[in-house]
Amino acid sequence: MFVKELRPGDDVVLYGKWGPVRISLGAIEDLVRKTVRKFEIVRAIKVKTDVEGSHLKIVANISVSAGWNVQEVIDTIQKEMGVRVQKMMGGDIDLEVTIHVIKIISEPVPA
Repeated sequence: MFVKELRPGDDVVLYGKWGPVRISLGAIEDLVRKTVRKFEIVRAIKVKTDVEGSHLKIVANISVSAGWNVQEVIDTIQKEMGVRVQKMMGGDIDLEVTIHVIKIISEPVPA
């Protein structure tokens, strides 16, 4: 059984049967970016992670293409991000996933 420790600005430490395993916050952010990139609505993403006690907060600021049902897509992205991070970290971590749509990009109209 794993006991988890989160260290602000550093990494996540998982204590297991054979000793500690460290996962950098950068690796978590990279997993989030890779997860979000597969959605064609997303044009740009910036990810920030924050750790407080055993609580991991992921904030993704994204730019999206116009013409989509943003609420549906965001719900799907949040769910997928949560599933992938929980799978990597184990199910015991307290996870919060926040997505901010900071820009809606309209496709150029051909002249």
